[in-house]
Amino acid sequence: MARINADTETPKDIQPKSLRLSQQNSEACIQLLNEWLADESGYDEENWPKIKAMIEENRISSRTLFNTVHPTSTYSRSLF
Repeated sequence: MARINADTETPKDIQPKSLRLSQQNSEACIQLLNEWLADESGYDEENWPKIKAMIEENRISSRTLFNTVHPTSTYSRSLF
């Protein structure tokens, strides 16, 4: 899986404090995303179908949100 790179061309010693904090937050977020991308526990693959079914089951709208067709509808619109 490709890694995300947070390198910038601006030296940190001349950046304002708010920009440095923003960059630190961005780097922490990128590190977390890379950890999630590297996760091979199978948790997501096991639980996503259950979560998706619960979301569809409790929707107020008769239109589906995911790639499934509502049992009483002949029209399906998918956002994902």
